[in-house]
Amino acid sequence: MFAEPKFAQGGFSIIFPRKPEIRRLANKLEDVLKGQYNQPTILGVPDDFEPEVPRLIFSSTHGFSQVAISQVSISLNVMSFSPDYQLSNESRRVYLEERVPLMFELLKECQIDRPSFVGLNYRVRIEGIDVSDEQILQKLSRSLLGNSYKASLIDIETKSTEIVEQKYYFNVAIANYRDWPDESQQSGVVRRPYSSAIGRGIQVLIDYNDRYAFNEVDDYFTTQETASEIITKAYEMAHSTLKILVKDAE
Repeated sequence: MFAEPKFAQGGFSIIFPRKPEIRRLANKLEDVLKGQYNQPTILGVPDDFEPEVPRLIFSSTHGFSQVAISQVSISLNVMSFSPDYQLSNESRRVYLEERVPLMFELLKECQIDRPSFVGLNYRVRIEGIDVSDEQILQKLSRSLLGNSYKASLIDIETKSTEIVEQKYYFNVAIANYRDWPDESQQSGVVRRPYSSAIGRGIQVLIDYNDRYAFNEVDDYFTTQETASEIITKAYEMAHSTLKILVKDAE
């Protein structure tokens, strides 16, 4: 059987035109995040280095998330949702919606009034309980490959991109996964026989953003209202996808 889908990790990013001096705004940005995030880690990266590399990283007081700020983006990264949030759709939605105004307040402090687009991403896992690799691959073959299962298959991964309302990209990657015991203390090349995996199941990577509109519409820029819409629409699309997978996994 398969467990209920768990939202293991997530993130929310705002992309904007390059702001080379953003590292020097650390004090102002710290004031905006005060009470929810600790003092920033300031990375000694030259201003003319790759703009995507974070210059400031703020860790949350509860330890579950970070705000990473580069010259072209502000990202809320949830490294691990708490166990209750992994299963509670409402809690995750409220958590993200409450932070959208905070993210746009950071933009305001940076004097960025025309951000390019925003995106929401999730990593979801559907754990297989007492199931084999073969059973998982059979389920994925039925859902994704039209029952074209082959006994020689050992992994399946599919990726798709859908345009929604002529504004959003909905990107989905679905694959089987396996977990092995912690190997951090081992040296050299580690053997990984499939029989020694301590966990296996189905993983879904979801990315929902309004970059399509940014690409196609002259003078387009995103807004706080669009960010809130993306949170809602991403949930709807994600759960439609998961519902199909869970049904096929029964």
